Amino acid sequence: MNPMKSNMQRRSFVLLALAAFAAGCDRWQPLQPKTLYYRDPFVAFDSAFATLKTLEYEFVRLSRPHFFVEVESKRHSGSFITMQIYGDARMIVRAYGGRLVRGNTIHKALAREIDNLISAFRASGHVVR
Repeated sequence: MNPMKSNMQRRSFVLLALAAFAAGCDRWQPLQPKTLYYRDPFVAFDSAFATLKTLEYEFVRLSRPHFFVEVESKRHSGSFITMQIYGDARMIVRAYGGRLVRGNTIHKALAREIDNLISAFRASGHVVR
């Protein structure tokens, strides 16, 4: 076997492996909660519930007295999206669990799902900012 050819093959393999690793790295981004503001916490809860039901999300936990909603991600079972509504009518949207959340990072597919959900909440007409 030609040693030059073997070295070139190894270099090519290493470069391909590095390129694949670099391509996978851009699929993750920092995990940051999203915040929406409504006029009233009851309106926020009812609007979020109606939107999630229309989009056919599977509810995991739902508590109107605590203004809390948890649904399973459509991207990956085992990843969850929560909505906590506070007395000042502020809604915080977070994700956790599964293979799409790692520590303080979130996979871009789940981040896009949350962005689409935020857009649907805004489209309801109840979000004030």
